[in-house]
Amino acid sequence: MNFMRCLGAFLLVGGCSSSDLPDGSTRAGLVSEFKLVIKGHDRNGDGKLSLEEIQTMVDSAFKSGLEPELRNRLLEDYARQDLDKDGYLDIAELTKEPLATFACIDANRDGYIGQPEIEASAGRCDSSEAVAF
Repeated sequence: MNFMRCLGAFLLVGGCSSSDLPDGSTRAGLVSEFKLVIKGHDRNGDGKLSLEEIQTMVDSAFKSGLEPELRNRLLEDYARQDLDKDGYLDIAELTKEPLATFACIDANRDGYIGQPEIEASAGRCDSSEAVAF
């Protein structure tokens, strides 16, 4: 799986304890996780994340500092997700790639991914766009 995607996923849920997170092994739970991300980092309450809010999220996740190159790669990855190029990430943009990966892994289409499906998806669902679950 793409390192930047895994690191990005870490940043998204970094402010939440595991007991606070919905079950990401379900489609609804995955969407709920990203809604929590927006709720937790949307400082102006507009329901989406601005570049400034994303920069703050990245910087706060690495209080001890982050190599400028890695920071820039993370910010570029978030910017790439801005499909309508309006300068914001909304729930549809944040969940597009994770839901596509979820659909690939969920081979039996029951809306739940278990360890056997994750293991079976190796190579089939791994791409530069894949995210960690």
